[in-house]
Amino acid sequence: MSDFNQISIMGNLTADPLAKYKKEAEELPAGKDEVSLCSFSIASNRSRKTGEDEYKTETTYIDVIAFGKQATYIVDRFKKGTKVIVSGRLKLNSWEDLDGKQRRKHEIIAEKVTFISHSSQKKKQDQATSEDSEYVPF
Repeated sequence: MSDFNQISIMGNLTADPLAKYKKEAEELPAGKDEVSLCSFSIASNRSRKTGEDEYKTETTYIDVIAFGKQATYIVDRFKKGTKVIVSGRLKLNSWEDLDGKQRRKHEIIAEKVTFISHSSQKKKQDQATSEDSEYVPF
């Protein structure tokens, strides 16, 4: 039996998503690019009471990677400040920096990204679900 690795977090995009593209002449019309993956960070806020009528907000920043059609959807529709719920698996990346120091970073490999709208008239919800949730390093 394999272990359970699932995470869900809600927050706001800290910047516009960054896309990486691939070109394959046989599959795509001339001049068309397909998004292979996109990366973005979200800021998730948590408020806690520290005293009578005093609250402290803690912000956690999480990096997210999405692939395929889901990545295209995110790049086309999401911008800095967009509130989303991200569900996926947690992955630890390790590398050696230019100074020879070992570095590590956790990121979420997105399986589902849901747009959260706070419209007073009607709440809309768009959903991007990845058909290919395998991690492809670039």
